[in-house]
Amino acid sequence: MIHEKLKKETTLLHRNVERNSMLKRVMDPNLTVDYYSIIIEKFYHFHQEIETQLVKFNNQHKLITDLDNRLKCDFLEADIVELNIVKTNLPKRYIEINTAEDFFGVLYVIEGSTLGGQYIIPKLNVSLPELKHSYYNGFGDETRNLWLTFINQLTSTQDALNHEEVVKSANLTFSTLIELFKE
Repeated sequence: MIHEKLKKETTLLHRNVERNSMLKRVMDPNLTVDYYSIIIEKFYHFHQEIETQLVKFNNQHKLITDLDNRLKCDFLEADIVELNIVKTNLPKRYIEINTAEDFFGVLYVIEGSTLGGQYIIPKLNVSLPELKHSYYNGFGDETRNLWLTFINQLTSTQDALNHEEVVKSANLTFSTLIELFKE
């Protein structure tokens, strides 16, 4: 199944994202609001560009039915307002979504990171308890169900997909995140 292939063949880059020194600091009990703000802004720029492409591609090809319920920019916007972040222009260096394989590879990483946020949120609630952490809280109790629904949607389309290209897209997404969060 494609889900197992993705999990296996993206493990190295997935671990590299988890080990990224900048992203690991969200788990640090001494995390500062200023440092957290930098992370949120970077995620905002990443999701803003990616989500625009995901929506456009899905509107044209109708690959999944609930994409609008999965978007993260509103959560990031809430964090930006709460943190009083003045948005800067970061260079655009993200992924292009031109195929169903690109779409599902990118979404695999984004949906997985939402699931990962559920492990991060208890740490953030200790280090910065005064904040809402909208992005990391994401969909709260519904996060696991959304992940399972995504995996079902991915699996239902797997016969029409080039699995190697989906893996390539997922790995490119992980690599992009690693590059974005270099200190």
